[in-house]
Amino acid sequence: MREITYEEFRARYLGIAESWMHMELRDSYLTVDEKPDFMRWQTTGTDDNGWMRPWLDNVRRLADEGKNLRRLKVVSTPVSEYHRWVHAGVPEIIAHGEETRWCDRKRVSHLAFPGNDFYVLDRKSVMFLHFAGDGPLNLFTVTEAPHVVQLCLSAFESCWRLSTAHGDFRI
Repeated sequence: MREITYEEFRARYLGIAESWMHMELRDSYLTVDEKPDFMRWQTTGTDDNGWMRPWLDNVRRLADEGKNLRRLKVVSTPVSEYHRWVHAGVPEIIAHGEETRWCDRKRVSHLAFPGNDFYVLDRKSVMFLHFAGDGPLNLFTVTEAPHVVQLCLSAFESCWRLSTAHGDFRI
């Protein structure tokens, strides 16, 4: 496993040949870029999702190229205020081409999976996202080690089978 820059991280997920599987394990992320929009949503109950526009453009381009994009959010229930906000914006992500499902953390206690969020790229490599204890993303790593790729594939697919489609997931 080796550390990579944000630029390499971005180039790798934008350069997929076939697919990504993105598994998120945290109950809150709230980046600096998201905070004003989150606070507005808390006050008004509305969000134009403008902060997501660059991401949505990338998702649309990849989906239009026929790439299979899947995101799985493993969350505690009831969900955090952060995920209540995110839940409201997910239909736009899905409309741009990234299938998104939610899995109640209680349903996966019997499964083994990595301790960090990850992307499996083209079923050949894994990129891990490492966060500081107080929230900020502070490190990216990548590996092509077969046993790590297999662990992440197995974790993702096992949780996916136990998850709920976004439209059916009640918060």
